[in-house]
Amino acid sequence: MDFLRRIEGEKFPFEVTAPNDIRNAAVLVAAGLIDATVPHEGDSPFVPAVVARITCKTRSS
Repeated sequence: MDFLRRIEGEKFPFEVTAPNDIRNAAVLVAAGLIDATVPHEGDSPFVPAVVARITCKTRSS
């Protein structure tokens, strides 16, 4: 949830490159709290996650 709080002021879309942030983005996508494209297992370690938006589900919570 710290990651979600940290990104809420960002201008979307934006890239996330730190491995821990990419993992956090993947968890939030799975929970339906953000829309993002995250790299798949086996992708280059240099492929970023791209966060498109925070979902309405998050904003109504």
